[in-house]
Amino acid sequence: MKRPDILDNISQEELQRLFDYDPETGVVTRKTAPSRRCKVGDVVGCRRPDGYLQVTISGTPHLLHRVIWRLATGDTPPEQIEHVSHDKADNRRENLRLASHAENGRNQSMPSDNTSGYIGVYRHKSAQKWVACIRVGGRLHHLGLFADKTDAIAAREAANLRFGFHPNHGHAVTA
Repeated sequence: MKRPDILDNISQEELQRLFDYDPETGVVTRKTAPSRRCKVGDVVGCRRPDGYLQVTISGTPHLLHRVIWRLATGDTPPEQIEHVSHDKADNRRENLRLASHAENGRNQSMPSDNTSGYIGVYRHKSAQKWVACIRVGGRLHHLGLFADKTDAIAAREAANLRFGFHPNHGHAVTA
């Protein structure tokens, strides 16, 4: 099912008239000056609180990585666009890929509240052991209790492979 997106109303040609995109650096610059504050050649994209870059076109804010996709391919992406490195401001072409919601979930960065240093591994205080688990398709799979943290990590890594998680899943943002 195609995701509704206001970019359907903006053609690739219009975006190419407004912006220049360098796929090697991920930088988008202006080709026109829509106001006195903007100059031709200015880098576009301001960071939102969630870390993504956005650009305003005709008074409407748009996620910059979605604008880039439309600008580069002419298509409105039917699914999510994933930042492979987890850096939401890195819009280099090699860092952007189409992904379903499930695929995007299989390449998450390390949660800020993680205490073990590895996603899906935590210390069970009353048992005094390490727990390994993985969530797939909304279902939590318990992988075991382990005396040694490295064994719990190994169990989680094996599950990541078995369930097709991205190799970058659970890593910190690489900038």
